[in-house]
Amino acid sequence: MKLLENKYVLGFSLLFFLALGVVFGKSIFLQFYPPVSHSASYAEAPSYMYLGGGVPVYAQEAPAIIIGEVKGVGDPYLQKAGNIIPKQNVSIDVKEVLKGVASMKNVNVVIDAEKTMAGEPIGGVSFKQGEKVLLFMGMDSAGDYVSFAGPAGKYLIDENNNVISNTGEKLSMGDMRVQISSAMKALPILMHNTTPVPYSGEVTPK
Repeated sequence: MKLLENKYVLGFSLLFFLALGVVFGKSIFLQFYPPVSHSASYAEAPSYMYLGGGVPVYAQEAPAIIIGEVKGVGDPYLQKAGNIIPKQNVSIDVKEVLKGVASMKNVNVVIDAEKTMAGEPIGGVSFKQGEKVLLFMGMDSAGDYVSFAGPAGKYLIDENNNVISNTGEKLSMGDMRVQISSAMKALPILMHNTTPVPYSGEVTPK
């Protein structure tokens, strides 16, 4: 009987110390490895930010949507010591603001200058002087505008006023305006989007 009681005491002691180990172990672990927040934030977004979801998501999430012409593309540079991915500044002459600061006339867009093994820009977005573009833009931690990546980040505008994605998808500017306008009037697709910026563009083509 006494042997059985000793076994119970030993068992409860082991459980007690195991519980202490879990509590203190978790506390020590969290000091070195704090939990990662998954809430979206443009404050730390890279210039190759890719959300997925196409125009409806980009239209709701982009702080600014503009139509403009590329006036210049700067040489690659490193933003600060320790950075390993070079950047480039792209100067855009703004012709129309569909979303964002209506008085915007010129904007500097920061993009990644790094290339993949295949020679493609790592963010899938590149610019050439003279291009007419429609851009969905975010902002980085320095407060600079950056182009959203993916097929819905940048559209070329051709001589017939069609918009063309970097994957070759083409639609009229009028249809694009309708898509953007509809997305801006719809309920948020991503739940963190609680303060949408008003849509200031026109639904019908000019």
